Amino acid sequence: MHETNNGYNDIPNLDIFESSRDKRHLFTQNKILEIIVREFSLKKTLDFIVIEIEKLLDNLRGSILLIDNTGKHLIHGAAPNLPKLYCDAINGMSIGVNAGSCGTAAYRKETIIVEDIANNKLWKDFKKLALTHNLRSCWSIPIFDIDENVLGTFALYYDKPNHPSEWDLKVMKSVAHLASLAIKKYNTQQLRNLRNKQQKIIENERKKIAREIHDELGHSLTAIKLDLTSIEKSIVNAGQNMNAKIKLIYSHIEESLETVRRVSSELRPQVLDIMGFCNALQWQVDNFIDKTNISCRLRVSSEDIKLDPDLSIDLFRIFQEALTNISRHSMAKNVNVFFHETKTEYRLIIDDDGIGINSDKINDLKSLGLLGIRERVLIWKGHFSIKGTTGNGTQLLITIPKVVNE
Repeated sequence: MHETNNGYNDIPNLDIFESSRDKRHLFTQNKILEIIVREFSLKKTLDFIVIEIEKLLDNLRGSILLIDNTGKHLIHGAAPNLPKLYCDAINGMSIGVNAGSCGTAAYRKETIIVEDIANNKLWKDFKKLALTHNLRSCWSIPIFDIDENVLGTFALYYDKPNHPSEWDLKVMKSVAHLASLAIKKYNTQQLRNLRNKQQKIIENERKKIAREIHDELGHSLTAIKLDLTSIEKSIVNAGQNMNAKIKLIYSHIEESLETVRRVSSELRPQVLDIMGFCNALQWQVDNFIDKTNISCRLRVSSEDIKLDPDLSIDLFRIFQEALTNISRHSMAKNVNVFFHETKTEYRLIIDDDGIGINSDKINDLKSLGLLGIRERVLIWKGHFSIKGTTGNGTQLLITIPKVVNE
């Protein structure tokens, strides 16, 4: 295997023209699917789709346009062999009744076949532009998501008036489906990145608020306590009622200080920043035992494991969520936690001896705790698995690769 001129690794060249058309088509589709599941950019993936499909179709040039955020315009997606001036000119075009083949296809949500651009009213606003670049016919098909929302269009251009064959239309439909998969994957990743960005903002705000609560409010309450001690010493001969009131104020201050410590720790455990991830795990385990009376044992492969700060907080939040689920739902008596570092990955395993989670709960989209764990893991290109056996407990396994593809 080798790297092609386009930079795609381990994908064999399509050079089997002696095979039947259908076999070549199937081969091309499989090749495109391999690219879609990899971590290429959307533009690179769409360019690859168009280039490979053009190899199947003689003298036809492909184009993919994407619907913009307003749903009213089409923007450039991929057109590696169309004139750049033409692509720039139609970039951002409005969809509508007479908006060329692509704008009309997106508007009507149906395939639009224009055999002769020079004599078709759909192209009245773009005719001169197209003919200047020797584009004489254009066939366009909408790209839909699973809910039939338009994601964009795929079009084929020919340099003379022409009508698509059944084979051409078959290929166009397959391209629309493949492009839909690529766009959906990209949009999912974009949404995940947005969630991750929002989560980082939240964590930073938590850290800031926790520090302010601990430092400002904590110091103020401590100062009040010291002032109260001074007052108490100066009125030693005061009546019992006054002494009782002072003791009550002491009690309120102690409660407030404890609240400050608790809220500060819940917002952002200082042990995570000061002592590191492994010590933070032990701190959480100790808190878990105190609050639940469930036995919990932590083992780590090394006390010196160093994590990226963002990964550290994500794994810690995963751990907190897992322990919360155990305390609420598992009826467990014992929990075993193992955190391990290898040359290639970090691994967090959490076992309990509770009633065991069932598959319905695992796949329940309303289970926000498990959904949150999945999202945090996927951000790091990691793997999440959860297995439950009725009466024999549940195991949660998280693996995070050390090298994440950019």
